[in-house]
Amino acid sequence: MKDRRAFLLAGLCAAPGLGLAQAPLRRVACFHCGGTRLGPALGAMGWRLGQDLRIEPRSLGDSPAQGAIDAAAREVVATAPDVVVTFMREQVGAVVRATRTIPVVAALHDPVADGFARTLARPGGNVTGIAFSSPESVKMTFRILGQALPALRRLHTLEPPGWSELATVKGVRSEIAAKRGLAFEPHPVADLAQATRVLESIRNPREEALVFAVAMRGFDYAAFAPKVLRSRVAMVDMSGQLEEASLLGAGMRHPDMWGRLAAIVDQVLRGTNPAGIPFELPTHAVVTLNRRVAATIGVTFPPEVLLRATRLID
Repeated sequence: MKDRRAFLLAGLCAAPGLGLAQAPLRRVACFHCGGTRLGPALGAMGWRLGQDLRIEPRSLGDSPAQGAIDAAAREVVATAPDVVVTFMREQVGAVVRATRTIPVVAALHDPVADGFARTLARPGGNVTGIAFSSPESVKMTFRILGQALPALRRLHTLEPPGWSELATVKGVRSEIAAKRGLAFEPHPVADLAQATRVLESIRNPREEALVFAVAMRGFDYAAFAPKVLRSRVAMVDMSGQLEEASLLGAGMRHPDMWGRLAAIVDQVLRGTNPAGIPFELPTHAVVTLNRRVAATIGVTFPPEVLLRATRLID
């Protein structure tokens, strides 16, 4: 009889819905992405931080070398989290080299060109998330730039070494170049010195402009901004890091990036395979016009350009 009572008590303790069994703790590793806004966003979706969900941040410090990123990624993967959340190609690549099975939710410029997804609609691997490439942002940016600088003939683009754009973005850029007679000259730059050399090579600011194409890890934006202002060269900032020195800031944005990342993490934690979760594309165009820079370099924004602005800097 005693053995039977012990058996029944054990069964009651294990039975769901009786308050004695706990849901398994799910773990989300934030690999050099902060995560302070991820927890509350997941909390709003029903996850209880510290009870059935734990956010585990892993910082990399300031501008680590790729070898250090790879080593840190291996350490994170060795803890076997349920999901890894991270940003940027270098960090996503390090995690993917360490695991092809743990789901990775990432924010990337172009996951297809970077080799992390077969297509945006069906990634096909263990990486999904949100993307930032958009043909619409390219069309919008260079239409506005052409209206503001009608004599423009050459665009120097600063981009990280090995950086690639979505094929459709390249096609739009080629179409714009052919229609407007613009020449695009890409410059792979890894640091401030290389970017400065490109800036100093511009001889005719009326016919040439600079495009900072994407945010770069470890780049000294604070030192580059005054160099641009002194050069009186018009700059388009698509990185979101140089608006104080740029004539024009433009691009596509996710208005609630952390909320969207959390929604994708929620899907993965509830059992959806990341291979079939589409990368989300941005929906909001952002145009920042800097009238202070325009006055400095002698540019006047026509009314049709001002009407497109979502933000003015005076």
